[in-house]
Amino acid sequence: MPRKKRIWQPHMCHHVMLRRIDGIFLFHDDADRARFCLLLQEAAEVHHHRVHAFCLMGNH
Repeated sequence: MPRKKRIWQPHMCHHVMLRRIDGIFLFHDDADRARFCLLLQEAAEVHHHRVHAFCLMGNH
């Protein structure tokens, strides 16, 4: 069953999560984490979004 359509309004905050599946790690080393941070920054700039906070956790 598909999920409900997301509600979108200008200036609305969103909680975005990316979780690993079946114990597969998203980041293998500090270089992976640094690359993700760079991609997040670039995406935020391109799409005119502000990232208020984020956390990279190895156990989630």
